[in-house]
Amino acid sequence: VVVNNNSLDGTRQAVQQFISDNPDMSVKLVEETRPGVTFARNTGAQHASGAVLVFLDADNLIGRDFLSEVYKKSFGEGCWAGTILCLPDSNTLVGQFVFRVLELIKTTLVGRPFGKNFCRKDVFEAVGGYDTSITLGTNLDFLTRVNSYLKQEGEKMGHITAPVLVSLRRFEKHGYLPILAKWFLAYVGVGRRRIRYGRLM
Repeated sequence: VVVNNNSLDGTRQAVQQFISDNPDMSVKLVEETRPGVTFARNTGAQHASGAVLVFLDADNLIGRDFLSEVYKKSFGEGCWAGTILCLPDSNTLVGQFVFRVLELIKTTLVGRPFGKNFCRKDVFEAVGGYDTSITLGTNLDFLTRVNSYLKQEGEKMGHITAPVLVSLRRFEKHGYLPILAKWFLAYVGVGRRRIRYGRLM
């Protein structure tokens, strides 16, 4: 499922051409006119037909075995949800260092998961999906609620080490310190609000 969220860069045309060139692949193009990644993710989840959701951004790359690893973690090991290893798409020293530190934090402080993730669709619906009122720390908020829900159900978060490669273009454009400062504020809870969630019966 590709969600076109008011793009101006030819995304719609590129996906339509891909669908035309690959009729054997099940690719769905969905339009979401409300701006914001949370709206896009919720809309993508709504149109997804699979049992497990994986949320990726336009500047992410995955390997050939990535979805197989998600399948193994979800169905083979029975993980209802989890985080995913993220690495930069280039071997710059600063980029590698930053992402390795983020990975260390993610896997050490397991009570506050963040970043790219996978989730069973029924769990996504049970926690109410992404909070569309949040613009900073959206994954942290979502995964914190998922983690709480799993604890209630006697389950634990998983972690996939098949990496998602992330473009450094945002860091190169805006600088590492401003972006990391915003992420830190979101991580400690500045500018975010707590919301309650209801369980699906």
